[in-house]
Amino acid sequence: MTLDWKTLARLNVPLVEVTGDHRIARCTARMAEMLGQTPDELIGRPCNQYFCHGADVGDDCFCLQPLSAEGELPSRRFVIRDGDGHSSLLVGQALPHTEGAFLLLQDMTAQVQIQRQLQHHEQQSEFLSRVSNRMITLPADRADEGINLALEELGRFLQVDRCYLFRFNSERQTISNCHAWVSDRCRPELENLQDLPVTGLPWFWEIMAAHRPLMVKDTADLPPEAGAEQQLWREQKIGALMVVPLVENDQVCGFLGVDVVAQCRRWQKSDQELLSLVGDLVRGLISRKQGIEALENSSRRFATLADAVPALIWETGVDGRLCYGNRHWQQFTGWTAERRDQGWDAFVHADDLAKMVIKTDACLQKGRLFSLELRLKRADGEYRWMEINGAPIKAGDRICGMIGSAFDITDHKMVEEQLLALNDSLEQRVEERTAALQKLNNEMRTLSQAVEQSPCSIIITDLDGCIEYVNPKFSEVTGYTEEEVREKNLRVLKGEDGCSDDSLLWKTLTAGEEWRGEFHNRRKNGEFFWEMASITPIADSDGNIRHYLAVKEDITKRKELEQAVLHERDELQEAQRELQRAYNELKATQSQMLQQEKMASIGQLAAGVAHEINNPVGFIKSNLATLGKYVDKLRQFIELQAEILAEQVPAEKREALKAMEKKLKIRYLLDDIPDLIAESLDGAERVKTIVQNLKSFSRVDQSEYSEADINECLESTINIVWNELKYKVTLERDLAELPRVKCYPQQLNQVFMNILVNAAQAIETKGKIVVQTAVEGAFVVVRISDDGCGIPEENLARIFEPFFTTKEVGKGTGLGMSISYEIIKKHGGDIEVDSRVGEGTTFRISLPLDGAPAPETDDDQVSN
Repeated sequence: MTLDWKTLARLNVPLVEVTGDHRIARCTARMAEMLGQTPDELIGRPCNQYFCHGADVGDDCFCLQPLSAEGELPSRRFVIRDGDGHSSLLVGQALPHTEGAFLLLQDMTAQVQIQRQLQHHEQQSEFLSRVSNRMITLPADRADEGINLALEELGRFLQVDRCYLFRFNSERQTISNCHAWVSDRCRPELENLQDLPVTGLPWFWEIMAAHRPLMVKDTADLPPEAGAEQQLWREQKIGALMVVPLVENDQVCGFLGVDVVAQCRRWQKSDQELLSLVGDLVRGLISRKQGIEALENSSRRFATLADAVPALIWETGVDGRLCYGNRHWQQFTGWTAERRDQGWDAFVHADDLAKMVIKTDACLQKGRLFSLELRLKRADGEYRWMEINGAPIKAGDRICGMIGSAFDITDHKMVEEQLLALNDSLEQRVEERTAALQKLNNEMRTLSQAVEQSPCSIIITDLDGCIEYVNPKFSEVTGYTEEEVREKNLRVLKGEDGCSDDSLLWKTLTAGEEWRGEFHNRRKNGEFFWEMASITPIADSDGNIRHYLAVKEDITKRKELEQAVLHERDELQEAQRELQRAYNELKATQSQMLQQEKMASIGQLAAGVAHEINNPVGFIKSNLATLGKYVDKLRQFIELQAEILAEQVPAEKREALKAMEKKLKIRYLLDDIPDLIAESLDGAERVKTIVQNLKSFSRVDQSEYSEADINECLESTINIVWNELKYKVTLERDLAELPRVKCYPQQLNQVFMNILVNAAQAIETKGKIVVQTAVEGAFVVVRISDDGCGIPEENLARIFEPFFTTKEVGKGTGLGMSISYEIIKKHGGDIEVDSRVGEGTTFRISLPLDGAPAPETDDDQVSN
């Protein structure tokens, strides 16, 4: 045959001519460009160096195939690789002739990628739009109906067997199943899942109480502490589940979950995000139902929900002017709540405004829902294609406004335009290809040769699944010859789990549709392998299905690579969690060190102040003592002088002196001065005692390892914090005689001060603190008790955690008890707490008589 090659080359299509020995004879410039070569460089090259069909074609050329009995051309999907290793997906037909064959190809790479992106975008947009619009526009009295519909939509979208909502009763500490949707594979168990105590599910509820989602891919592989949960889920035949907590006002009010029956499933991050989003929508609908009498709180929850929905939510009044926009709306349009005078003309493209006005008028006047596509102006002035959905807001029978959502579909529009353009181009190419192929129909080889040489396993069965034909590739993959499997059922290849869903497979095939999926089959030698299969019904001229055609590709190596990648990802995630835990520990340690350095600085300051006060107090005491001696001598002189004057001074002068003495109260002054001096000396002594206690508390001279009397440490600490205690606390001491203990006195003072101050703060008006010491066995024991408000049981286990505090923001750092715990552990001791709400709290501190472990010397540190 002859072809006008120059004419074909000008078509700008990928076309290649292959010789009888499977080499490239010539190709178009478009084909060479796709292979990354020039046409001259490709001449004489082997075909299978660039073209493959699922697997390498080997020595037999896929192009040189006879026509089918009907004279049809076999159409295939091919993968080509250029010199850089880049691959492209093409659909082609081989046209054999006497000296070789022509291969006409069509590039499908971009089309497949666009179709996948479009499908994913459309599915997600459709689901979110449908569920969010329904939840937002549904009246509060139909909340239960909305929740049930949302659960059904979510269950079908995620392809699970159950989707359920549980409410948490905080007073009774129970959970109850209030809404549920189940697939045909399950039976409803709503009535059996009421008032379940959360104490019976401790592992599960600890995760929910921490506001964390739970994703279990296999309930048979749970930690030992999840025994109760595993038993319950086994009874319900749950194979895998995913649950997110519903949180309101920082408290768990329930949870939303999905599960699959009798099989495991690896959940994706997008699955959890979608479940969380629907959980927020469900929680918002419940809150709206419960908040009819509290409109303000409902409005605030609605605003939060609207901001959480990944859509532009808007609301207008009856005049059609915007009165509300969620965070996404405000960010997109630049609209703010103060600009309530703006209508749709400020945002909608002039060419689209008329149809928007028609839709909104119908909504406000007749209460009609609407949905349309138009161009909306973004804050930067750019117009974007949006899908606008609206619904009337009703107050009784009166329409008081509109509410709706908007989704950006610009990318969707662009993809549509690209697909339309691509479709036009493809149709033109198909017409050109058909015209060329019609000239070569008589020279095509039969389809059977293509099947025989196919790199995929091809099987033809009857309606019962009994094998009627297999090609050589089937024998190569499975190890069975055609004679060994003919008239046998496909179950001969059945693996341990086989198809993911046999019922769905047969349901699809009997409906006359193509089924695609994976099989885990077994070769003749017993080895298991994975296959990707496409099974298509074969109908006769009357449309009746007579056979099934299966085309299968061995994907065992790909599966192994996928498992390796998943394993490596899990290891990376575990390493990331380890780094996060190390970072948290480092942060807590740094905070504790800062707190200890602050206390040391305060001690240094206190010691310095005490030292400075000691000097003036010393000379004040000395001067007062000397002043007392001077006053005694003056008294003696004044009394002797009075005796002499009484003998030698005339009577009228003596009377004047007595009157002046009485007026000036000389006798009273002489009697009162000794008392004043004594009181001043007592005050100076008290100042000296306080200073000494301050120095003892700060112990700058004993900040390191030394021997100390624990009773003295307690006394100095009590004197320092006495101003915090004296107005509302009666302090009782029961101090036993104790031996001196090697310790870090300043650090122990800090522990005693933390406990005493906390005890005082736990007493609201008047109360009592008891401080006791004793020797018990090989330990010095200190008990500090108060009759304050006590510590709730749920807080006792966390009282020594860093940054845990029940005080208001700004009144506590949550480090005091954590540092105290570390100090006592550093001394080789122990600190325990016993508390009853409304009765009081007792801290018990044990310190070894042998003393705290000695600090490392410089030599030790160097050797370490």
